[in-house]
Amino acid sequence: MQITVKSAMESKVFKMVDSKRMTPNLSEAPCLQQVPMSKQAGFTLVELLVVLAILGVLMSIAGGSWSSMRADEQVRAAAGKIRGAMTASRLKALATGQSQCVGIDMANEQISGSIWENDDQLVPNCMMTGATVDAYSVAILWETTENVDLVDSLTDGSAPASPETGYKWFGFTSRGTATASSVLVKSNYAGETFAMVITVNGVTGRVRMRECVYNGTVCN
Repeated sequence: MQITVKSAMESKVFKMVDSKRMTPNLSEAPCLQQVPMSKQAGFTLVELLVVLAILGVLMSIAGGSWSSMRADEQVRAAAGKIRGAMTASRLKALATGQSQCVGIDMANEQISGSIWENDDQLVPNCMMTGATVDAYSVAILWETTENVDLVDSLTDGSAPASPETGYKWFGFTSRGTATASSVLVKSNYAGETFAMVITVNGVTGRVRMRECVYNGTVCN
């Protein structure tokens, strides 16, 4: 018995033999060739070494950029603390009628909070020497900075003729005047040139901050 099944693409002829299953008549049906499986390609040792070398270069570049960015952020953070302490002291002096002082501990890279002074005449020197304050002042609370150098400076970032190396004090009076001076904040990592200069105007008491590139002498 012969049964023909037709489809849209082709006709396949099957034969029924006794009770056996139907099988295709290969002599009459077109031969379907099996597509051989493609071999999976692998990496050679040389290729792996090249890839690892490229990854190493990229990681070193990224690591250097990250370190530089972190150093810049530490400088900004320390400068922001100094400016914040000075601005708060200025506003407090104007509001309370009592002069205020802010100290910079350049030996230990620390910043003091607002310190009360009883007499405007004591500002800008704040009558302070070393870590001590006069009888009219409260105890000093110091806030530390991270991986930066706080340096006595002029407005261009250069060192004064006789720079302070221990403590530097900024006074703010109830009349709005202040100690006219500057301080440089730079990273203590070798090769980092990003820095910031914080300057106090003696007439208005306003605090300004600017970014610059420090070349070891001035801040451009």
